[in-house]
Amino acid sequence: MDQEIFPRISYDMCTSIHGKGEIFMITLYNLYMANMAGATIFLIIWYILLAVGGWKMFEKAGEAGWKALIPIYNYYVLFRICWTTRMFWVWILVSFAAGLLGGMSSNTMMVSFSNALSFVSAIMLCVLYYNLSAAYGHGIGYFIGLVFLTNVFILILGFGSSRYVGSRYRYTV
Repeated sequence: MDQEIFPRISYDMCTSIHGKGEIFMITLYNLYMANMAGATIFLIIWYILLAVGGWKMFEKAGEAGWKALIPIYNYYVLFRICWTTRMFWVWILVSFAAGLLGGMSSNTMMVSFSNALSFVSAIMLCVLYYNLSAAYGHGIGYFIGLVFLTNVFILILGFGSSRYVGSRYRYTV
């Protein structure tokens, strides 16, 4: 009796109503949404780990950990920890000029200059990572790790046994 009121829906009934291609697309969409939910959860957990790792890294250097959570200010503090704040302002200026010139110009010469400024900005970040590596008592190998796997090595600095030994630019203004 229940089968007459609630008939069983079979694959053949679905394909006759929608067609095989539509069923396939619905299945792909459901898989995509499930993967997106999983990826979102993973990224939230990853971001929390990075925030806590940065917090701990700042505390090892004698800074308040909350400073690691504020987007541009955390780089200012990072420059202060292992380089100089003057270089932070140079890096900001170079990065801003590169973005401004690259985004607003259709002139090939200006775009090339923007690319050169972007390269200078990347080199400055590499020097920052080298100084960060040295400030925590590590060498060239750790610097290479910071360049290519920044987030992983920041986690290692925060959660690992690394100690802040100080910046070699400590007494410069």
